[in-house]
Amino acid sequence: MVQKTKTKPRADNPKVRVNIVLPYKTLKLLDSMAPPYSRSAFLNQLILSKATSDLKSKLIDDLKKGYLALARENQDLAEEWAFLEHETARLLK
Repeated sequence: MVQKTKTKPRADNPKVRVNIVLPYKTLKLLDSMAPPYSRSAFLNQLILSKATSDLKSKLIDDLKKGYLALARENQDLAEEWAFLEHETARLLK
């Protein structure tokens, strides 16, 4: 559970202390992975990495959707032009 803090960072120290509750097993895993006395830095890096990864995945998904929509539109246009080219060639004979 994460509670919002009312504390704002000071200009000289842009860090804010937060209190989080973790399952015991998660805390032990964190302690086994983070270097001594660096939980905050480890969690900060982990959160930034996860957020960056999620944003990148969303961007890739959005781009795929956009490219597929554009490909369908291009296909429709190509079919229309093919019909018009066929009709023009038929009328010019």
